[in-house]
Amino acid sequence: MKNMENDVYVIGGKKRAHWLRYVIIALCIAAGIALWLAQGRPKRSTQPTQELNAIEVLPENAMSPKFDGQYDFSEFLKWVSVNIKYPKGLESIEAKVVVAFVITQEGDMADIEIVSQPEQKAFGQQVVSLLKTCPKWAPARLADGTATNMRYTLPVKFKTPQ
Repeated sequence: MKNMENDVYVIGGKKRAHWLRYVIIALCIAAGIALWLAQGRPKRSTQPTQELNAIEVLPENAMSPKFDGQYDFSEFLKWVSVNIKYPKGLESIEAKVVVAFVITQEGDMADIEIVSQPEQKAFGQQVVSLLKTCPKWAPARLADGTATNMRYTLPVKFKTPQ
């Protein structure tokens, strides 16, 4: 007959651990739902939301294009805000124009297109006209130093003086 003194038996050990894990997960989910319901739905704000000026996503060690050959994108935004003019006769209207463009590997602004604009097309035309006079850029560069094209989308707001 076999000696059973050294044999170890665990009854329900693994199954109990799985069951306990499921109970903990269910309790965490229930607590999360309870917190969410207790906070209620977020209310919509009547305040205007802030827009981001620019978001760049570049591979590691890559360089974004440089406005006027040496400045970062924030200087380009300043240049646009200083040089943009209201279309004649529409100075009392607030408007938003969204344009897309490419800074080419040669440093030129190209493929300027209007993504959205108000009914008064003069606003979009004004933005495109300004961008066509943009100074040359130093192109974007990949991590290995190769010049590359980079596409941007830019919102331009026309606001009446307060």
